[in-house]
Amino acid sequence: MPEAPTWERGLTSLLGDRVRVSEEPIEGDLAALGYITRLVDDEGQMRGAFLVDATAAIELGGRLLMLPDGAREEMRKTEPSEDVLEGMSEVLNVMSRYVNELDGADHIRATPLVPIALGIDDWLDRPRTRRDLRDEHGGRMALLSM
Repeated sequence: MPEAPTWERGLTSLLGDRVRVSEEPIEGDLAALGYITRLVDDEGQMRGAFLVDATAAIELGGRLLMLPDGAREEMRKTEPSEDVLEGMSEVLNVMSRYVNELDGADHIRATPLVPIALGIDDWLDRPRTRRDLRDEHGGRMALLSM
């Protein structure tokens, strides 16, 4: 999975303002992050996933939609709107490019961001590789490969 500096460059390029990203372990159950974009190959087989919490979705998806700081701050008190989740889907779709650029990686595409379904995503505890990230606003992301 791409390292934090790659995510930082990609997000900064996409969103127009610098986005700081660092690697930081996520403690506890990954399903608690709340949202998942599955990474599928050309045959539709799942090869990995991007998991994000509501803060990451609101901050990054909201910035893509050019929501003002105050609107994003207010939304952090509740849940991400459908528009913001769609914006975050687009962010993750663009960021999947960096997975495709890794040596030996299968070509993948990102599915729309959806709530994590318990039971369906029980493989989350056993990924082949995993990278945990935190954005400058405290948003958490986990990048997993199967």
